[in-house]
Amino acid sequence: MWIRLDNVPVMGRMVALQRHRGIASSYQCGLCDCPGHGTSNTLVPLVVLPLTPVIDIGSAQSFTATAVYRDCYSNGFPGSATSRSTWRSYDTSVATMSLWTATGRGPGSTTIEAKLNGCVWTPPVPPYYLCSCVPLPSIYGYATLTVRPPSVSLTRQSLTSTSATGSPSSQAGNPAFTYSAAGSGNIASYTTQNANANPNTASINAPANPGGVPTPGGLGTLTATYHVTTGATAAKSFGAPTFGLSCYIVALENDWINADGTCKTRTIPPTTYSGYSTDPTGLPAGQYCNSFLGTVKLNGSGQTRNGTKIHYTSGSIPTWVFSVISQFTGADNTPIIVNQTLARDRSIIPKTTPSTNVQLPSGTYAANDIGDDIIGYRIDIYKGVGNSVCSGFVNNIVVGACSPAVSTCPAYTIP
Repeated sequence: MWIRLDNVPVMGRMVALQRHRGIASSYQCGLCDCPGHGTSNTLVPLVVLPLTPVIDIGSAQSFTATAVYRDCYSNGFPGSATSRSTWRSYDTSVATMSLWTATGRGPGSTTIEAKLNGCVWTPPVPPYYLCSCVPLPSIYGYATLTVRPPSVSLTRQSLTSTSATGSPSSQAGNPAFTYSAAGSGNIASYTTQNANANPNTASINAPANPGGVPTPGGLGTLTATYHVTTGATAAKSFGAPTFGLSCYIVALENDWINADGTCKTRTIPPTTYSGYSTDPTGLPAGQYCNSFLGTVKLNGSGQTRNGTKIHYTSGSIPTWVFSVISQFTGADNTPIIVNQTLARDRSIIPKTTPSTNVQLPSGTYAANDIGDDIIGYRIDIYKGVGNSVCSGFVNNIVVGACSPAVSTCPAYTIP
């Protein structure tokens, strides 16, 4: 059966052939020479496909609408109605329509509507054999279009750099990426040299030490934001601690003895230490410089002039108590190792078993010691025995990361 959907009668003949056997059947138009007609929307609505597509911002999605038509004998058959339907999006901030094609404009969902004005065609009436159309209520079909929001993925290339990838890349704005940092204290900054590269490399920059003396860092929240041309954005944040560095040692008594054999004076507020103590509790009999013992109390451990390893136990001058030890250990009762151990504030990096590893630009350290003056985002790196081992140490502020992570010291990996 031939049919045209634009109100033009069709004439013709169909012949079915079987090769080598001639004509198998022959048909020609009878009395039904009118176009097909649409059914009422209360009976057979338009079928819109695809029904629930998902696209990106800036992407296009074409739809088709199919209606059921009937010939003059009331035989029903499907036919494409796309070219005769009108289309609209219920939310143009999500998607707009051009004929039957939708374009994503912003994240969200919208209803796509197809509308067809139907009619019933009546057989031709002599002498003109013209078909006539009796209008029917319009018929409708619907689909739900979802437009994905833009997205950004973020990975760490190193302790001090990240790589961000925005999607959809074809809709990148100008700038495509912006970076920000928030928090308190001496936190890191977050910057890129090429805001429109995708993927985009950004630097995590530790602040300069404003005074040169050991100074705490802070905990920053760093955010990478991807922008698309419609104004929509996607953001990814992570925590990045910075730590003020200082150097600590095991006290060496020889550092506190003058050339003439007398003891040096040292003030560790509020106490000033001078002279010497005789036979302090827990130590071999003898005289020990009070400035040395005061430093042992501050640092936890020390080495006497004759090479004995000692540890501060309790009390204050003159009733303080010490003990002889076989190896130097931190406050967490595990050995301290040169350039592998650090002292920290346990409220920032808690005590764990095994010790928490802290990654710094200079290497990875076990956090197994503490210090009376190590407060907040400060860390002391253990350098060995005697003042000379810290000669030339620079009290920088650096980016760090912890494993296992805690809220006050996030991990290297971005969650």
